[in-house]
Amino acid sequence: MQYAVPGVSNLHLGASKSSIRRFCDVHGIGRKRVDNYNLELEVAKAVTEGSRNLNPVPYSAEYMGHKLHIDQNEKMVMFGVTHVVAVDGYSRKIVGHSTMPVKNNLTIYQNVYRNAVIEYGIWDQVRVDHGKEFYLTLFVQENLAHLRNNTERQPYMQTASTNNHIVERMWPEVNNRVNYPLKAALIHLGDQEELDMQDSLTQYCVSMLTCQVAEIGLDRFVQSWNAHSISGYGVPNHLALGGCPKKVSSLLLPNAVDAADCYDRILGSSLTRVSSFGRNPFESLEDQEASQREFSLNYPNIYSANVAVFPLDSGDFCSLDLTDHGHYEVHGSALQADAFSPSVSQRSFAFTQRPSSSPMVNFAVPSRRGSLYWSPNSRKVHAVERAAFTDWQRSRTQRVKRVTREGLYCMSTDWQFPPYKHPFCHI
Repeated sequence: MQYAVPGVSNLHLGASKSSIRRFCDVHGIGRKRVDNYNLELEVAKAVTEGSRNLNPVPYSAEYMGHKLHIDQNEKMVMFGVTHVVAVDGYSRKIVGHSTMPVKNNLTIYQNVYRNAVIEYGIWDQVRVDHGKEFYLTLFVQENLAHLRNNTERQPYMQTASTNNHIVERMWPEVNNRVNYPLKAALIHLGDQEELDMQDSLTQYCVSMLTCQVAEIGLDRFVQSWNAHSISGYGVPNHLALGGCPKKVSSLLLPNAVDAADCYDRILGSSLTRVSSFGRNPFESLEDQEASQREFSLNYPNIYSANVAVFPLDSGDFCSLDLTDHGHYEVHGSALQADAFSPSVSQRSFAFTQRPSSSPMVNFAVPSRRGSLYWSPNSRKVHAVERAAFTDWQRSRTQRVKRVTREGLYCMSTDWQFPPYKHPFCHI
């Protein structure tokens, strides 16, 4: 009332209906009359301004392969982590995803769009926001438009990010499961002055490590999302069986570099080929791979407590300190038999059990020394006690070969054991 009648200050009366009427009569305040025409105009204006909060037309996708929604998540962009996912509109299945330091046209096309099209087929329409990071994907989608199931639809559509509901609704779950725990830990390290995010080298290292950890979390989220039941729709994996109606050969989908060259040649504009967060300390990819090999040999990785063990001069080595659920790796590829003595097996080791029930693994490998022999790629063999194996078997399903040797079992995730009846398990 003070706002309506600025000069009035005696408003100590109550706000009852009769009090307000007396006040209006004393000060000559009357009701403003509005004709029907102006009333309709004001109502139409209010509806138009508030239409963004309404959803008069429900979302619909007719079949798997109708609409493909692609969007990025930059909740951890300050630490050099960006997620990009692609979701089929009909089945709600996540058909492609990638985690990168900085959103990049070539990376999104190669790891998200191209992989999804090769595996499932080509979609009738790709829906993205107005970001420049999708230019290469839309360029290839438009060039392959004649291969779609329904060629009458637009090959792609760019809308506001708030209208890309199918993929936008997944980000809160990704944030809670993956981004927010990592972000809280990194912010805590910054508050403790353990991290200097102003340093370009620190930025690169933090980005590389966090991207790998976040990729693990995103992989697990994708698997659980695609396997869970959505109320009113079903299980995404079941709805996406068979893929898109139209399949496309991988020969028609160039790799990212060739697609970028074609984009530059036809449209006359260049795309950023490599995007990095911070300063890369390695001068070349070979230097980076060599550093990774050296690091893996001298320090345990995040999956196990193993360290590199090199053979003796005789070409043999053994480990006496086995632990429950530990795994022991033999690195290297198969070598020519004529390079070694015929009496030495190229790939052989044995499981035995000492009287103290402490298992021991003896490795017999060719007498070849040097770091080049030990490749980062490995084959893993697990040795556990019978009781531990029984507990593990209840919770996980894996192909197991039984070896009857004093209650010791051998499990292999990469090799197959021949059905020997020898007291040892030879490979």
